[in-house]
Amino acid sequence: MPQDDPFAHLDHARVGGGEFFLGVNEGVEIVALPQTRVPDDLALCPNTQDVVVAGGTALAAGMRAVKDDGVAAVPGFQFLAELIEIEGHGNPLAPRIAAPSERRPGLADTAGGRHVFHGERRRVMMHRSVKIRYIDPVGVSDTVERMAAILGAIKRPETDLEVVTLDPGHPIDNLEYRTYEALVTGNIVRVTRDAAENGFDAVVIGCFYDTAVLAAREISGDAVVVGPAQASLDIVRNLAHRFSVVVGERKWIDEMESLIESYGLRRFLTSMRPIGMRVRELQADPERTKALLMEQAQKAIREDAAEAIVLGCTVEYGFFEELQRTLGVPVIDCLIAAFKSAEHLAGLKRDFGWKPSRVWGGEPPPEEELKRWKLFDTPAPIGTRVRVCAAAATAGDVTGRGSPPDQG
Repeated sequence: MPQDDPFAHLDHARVGGGEFFLGVNEGVEIVALPQTRVPDDLALCPNTQDVVVAGGTALAAGMRAVKDDGVAAVPGFQFLAELIEIEGHGNPLAPRIAAPSERRPGLADTAGGRHVFHGERRRVMMHRSVKIRYIDPVGVSDTVERMAAILGAIKRPETDLEVVTLDPGHPIDNLEYRTYEALVTGNIVRVTRDAAENGFDAVVIGCFYDTAVLAAREISGDAVVVGPAQASLDIVRNLAHRFSVVVGERKWIDEMESLIESYGLRRFLTSMRPIGMRVRELQADPERTKALLMEQAQKAIREDAAEAIVLGCTVEYGFFEELQRTLGVPVIDCLIAAFKSAEHLAGLKRDFGWKPSRVWGGEPPPEEELKRWKLFDTPAPIGTRVRVCAAAATAGDVTGRGSPPDQG
């Protein structure tokens, strides 16, 4: 390592709460700087040189940022890295940047839950920002802003979230019937196509029927498409052998059972228990809804031997924590499950290129036909749009139509 390498003395970096240890006198290449913030409880390790990377700025003992307009574009990324100046060296320099094509697997071994780097030179790889569109597949919704507030409070700081409803040309407030699903499927596909064309990394279709997920995935370009049922089932199967789904109406059960069977998980389903409420009623009286959910969940555990509970509607939000504390088993909120799965898959797509397959069953319609028939020439049928920007970590940072309502 050259004597004048200003990074040679660094042996520890903490990035947004994640720790990366580097052997003394080994260099570090910063591949990408995350759009994140330093946690309030960040503790600098004693007897080390600490690098804190936050919001694209590198700060450390013996380092200071230069003027605000001193920025360097990161090749192949959306991020900006602040130029830094090393005290004692006098000359400003940009952190060494590696393009995505230069990244190599196997850069780190794991020891004690931390990433320990070794060798002559290694790169610190960090999360890049992702864009997620959540589609509430109805034309009339009084819950979209609350959903945006809930998801905005749990998203990663670097995630850019947009929650939309479909254009209210169809004033449908639920998809409880296959007829309603058929009427909105085309618009879901068009809004998904629009997300792909506008750089979204993932799309969530917010109905536990996983309405139009396969059709939307076919046209989604590089964007991952997630359904709440599949996301919830993936999670619960890692937490329990057998589970029960608590739904609103008995009507829902036939389609949901068929869906679960199509995912190959029917034999793990102990029961589906309705609470006798339609979608529009679920948030009208939260205390009543919570009591009914608790009653059926307790019966599922006691009578059906369920080891976990899945809440089978995206509007059954706001209840899982108290249910989970009381019941003593995992309770999966499918709104949260779908969003966090999309966020995770979007990150994997960005980091490793794991995106929807476009061969055989995943082959999309020919672009030539789409253009000839002008299938997507009109604007996407989006009604309400609420956006929670990257680096916004609380419900109060939600922007869009009006202010987010009190979550109680």
